[in-house]
Amino acid sequence: LSLHDALPILIRSVAEGGAGNYQYEVYYKKASSSKWSRVHDYSSYYAFNIIPAKATKYDVRVNIKDKNGDVATKFLSFEVTK
Repeated sequence: LSLHDALPILIRSVAEGGAGNYQYEVYYKKASSSKWSRVHDYSSYYAFNIIPAKATKYDVRVNIKDKNGDVATKFLSFEVTK
């Protein structure tokens, strides 16, 4: 996925299976970095905005926890170009 002009990016998480009552925790980072930045801590909110700081590749990590405390993690990558 390539995007232009570093505009806000809306990402929606959809969970299924598990025990329901999902909570979402979201992080992102530049692909060249090892340091993740938290977008938001666990909450029932499933959509979130990321506003990239500059044109580069980014990774997104979403942790999804169900009511039993079981956690699944999904990753997404995108690139912002000028």
